[in-house]
Amino acid sequence: SKHYSKWMDTTKKTVYAAKLTWRTYFDLLSDIDELNQCKSSMRLLDESDNVQDITDEEWNRIVDPRDINSKMMDHEVKRTMAIAQLRRNKDTLRYLRCQSRERQQIAANSAS
Repeated sequence: SKHYSKWMDTTKKTVYAAKLTWRTYFDLLSDIDELNQCKSSMRLLDESDNVQDITDEEWNRIVDPRDINSKMMDHEVKRTMAIAQLRRNKDTLRYLRCQSRERQQIAANSAS
């Protein structure tokens, strides 16, 4: 019974660690995919393009000339949201750094 509960706890910790690792890798892959999309070039749909031969991946990079204004607005909204998220992340980082410094000072003061 004692060995079983120890084994069960170890198994739960292993599964939790595996899920955490998987989530980390998934987030990294998502970030890489997003960066690849950011640097991929877009082009206008040309009259000479054969629409039936275009793959799904190519369709993601093609802009219909009538959609230029909506695409520009969409990109502007995404850029604005990204800037706001960056600002929030910087504020969080600044806060966490201050917390870390305070804890280090408290630890140094209590050690002396």
